[in-house]
Amino acid sequence: MEINTELVDRITAHPSVCGGKPVIRGTSIRVLEILDMIFLGFGCPEIIREYPELTVTDIQACLEYATQRLHSPILDRATKELEDIEKENSKLKAS
Repeated sequence: MEINTELVDRITAHPSVCGGKPVIRGTSIRVLEILDMIFLGFGCPEIIREYPELTVTDIQACLEYATQRLHSPILDRATKELEDIEKENSKLKAS
C-alpha cells in the first residue's frame, strides 16, 4: 500500500499538545478520538457534527496514519466508505 504523505502530513505530535499524542494539525483533536468514533460505527457526517472544524480529508488523514501502523478490516472498510463519499462529492460538484 502506497503512503499518502499529503494526508499523513496533516497529523502532528508535539509534547506540549495532548501530551505528545498524534493530533490533527492545528487542533487538539487526537487521532485516537477519531479512530474510536469510527470503530464505534460513527460515519463521517457524525464525526464532523461532533467536530465541525474537521474536514473529510482530516478524517482520511487519521485513517491513513492508522493504516501505516496496523492492518484492520474496520480501517479498510472506513477508508473505502470515505473514498466513496469523495467520489460522490466530486460527481455533485461536476453537475
